[in-house]
Amino acid sequence: MISIQGKLSIKEVSGKSGSFCVGDLITDIGSFKVKDAILDQYSAGEYEGSFVIDEIFPSSYTWRGKVWVEVRARLSAIHVDSEPDTPDTETLPETVEPDPADEVPATRTEPTEAQTGGPDNSVPKSAASLFDDETQGLIAIGKPVKLDPTVDRGLFRSQRDALKGQGYRFDARTQLWTLTAE
Repeated sequence: MISIQGKLSIKEVSGKSGSFCVGDLITDIGSFKVKDAILDQYSAGEYEGSFVIDEIFPSSYTWRGKVWVEVRARLSAIHVDSEPDTPDTETLPETVEPDPADEVPATRTEPTEAQTGGPDNSVPKSAASLFDDETQGLIAIGKPVKLDPTVDRGLFRSQRDALKGQGYRFDARTQLWTLTAE
């Protein structure tokens, strides 16, 4: 594991399972493709800062009749200096990049009773089932929350979308989702 300064250029891609983000990390030791779930909560744009790389590895895949080979970095933490001045709002079509969630078969489990929340939650039941009790409690009172990018990527995206739908916004500097003032 190393921590290194660099620039991460994140692009949003529209896929068959919803939008996802991929990135290109440029550092003094090289350039790497990043396809970690942690990127799915960031807006498209360029972020400068410190990046904790857990692993650097070669990767190849077949997509749309071609074989692609790339050097990837697996990030465990991102510490950005600031939000991008002008976020890139362009969403790339699926034909540009395969969905990383399709690389490993995702296994979805039914939410446990503890994850479904109680009957008096202010969050709709469908959204309540996405979060554990602690996170659900924070959302119910409008407090900032931090998502765990190590969960199933489909669940992570659903959590991100539920928070956006309830007026939360991701702050890249603090790594927290906060309720925006209306």
